[in-house]
Amino acid sequence: CPTGQHRAVEGATDCANCTAGRFTAAGGAEFCSVCPTGYVSAAGATSCVSCSGGTYNAAPESTTCLNCPTGKYSDDGAAECGLCPAGYASAAVSSECGICPAGTKSGIEAATCTNCTAGTFGSAAGADTCADCPAGTASYQGMPKCSTCAAGTFSVKASPSCSNCPSGKFSDDASETCSECAVGTFSENDASASCANCPGGKHALAKGSSTCADCNAGLYSADGASGCTDCPAGYSASTSVSATCSAC
Repeated sequence: CPTGQHRAVEGATDCANCTAGRFTAAGGAEFCSVCPTGYVSAAGATSCVSCSGGTYNAAPESTTCLNCPTGKYSDDGAAECGLCPAGYASAAVSSECGICPAGTKSGIEAATCTNCTAGTFGSAAGADTCADCPAGTASYQGMPKCSTCAAGTFSVKASPSCSNCPSGKFSDDASETCSECAVGTFSENDASASCANCPGGKHALAKGSSTCADCNAGLYSADGASGCTDCPAGYSASTSVSATCSAC
C-alpha cells in the first residue's frame, strides 16, 4: 500500500486511506499511526500537520485545531493554550502575549491592557498595578508619569489635577498645600506664586490677606507694613493712604 494508506484487512489485496487523525509515512503499512496532541491530519495523510500558533489540540487522533481564547496564547504544535501573565494581554488566536505599555496595566489572562486611572501612573511596561501620584503632582488616565504642579497650585496624593491656591495664599512648584501670605503682604488673585508687599499707606494686619487696608489720616505706613503708625510730634498726614508724614 502507498503512503497514506494501509491494508484494511489482513490478507486483503485492497488498500484503504488512513482515516482523519491518522497517517502512514511509509508504504506497505498494515496500520495507520495516530497523530499526537497538537497535530491533525485529513484522511489519507502521509504526515500530521502541527496546529499553528494561536491554536491547539488537546486530544490525539484529531482532525481540527481549536482557537485559543483571549488572554491566552500558544506556539506551533501546542496541546493547550498558556495563560498570559499579569502585565501582558492577548486577543483570540494569538501566538504570543503583548506586553502592556507604560501607563497601562493588566491582570492574569487579560484580553486587553487597562489605562492607569487619573491620579495614578505606570512608569514601566508590563505592570500589573499603577502607583499613586505623590502630593504636589497629578496625572490624567493612561500616563507613564505624573506632572508637577506649577507654582500657585497644589495637590494631595493621587490627584487627577492640580488645584489653584485661593487669594491670600501662594505656593511653590510641587506643593501639597498653599501657604498664607505673611502679615504686611497680600495676594489678590487665585493661583499666586508669591505674595506682594502692601504699598506705602496701606497695611495687612492678618495672615492670608487678599487685599491691603488703607491707613487713616494722621497715620502712615511703609511698604510691607502690618499696621499703620501715628505721625511723630511735629509731623502730620493730612490725607489717608500716606506713606510718610510731612513736617508741620
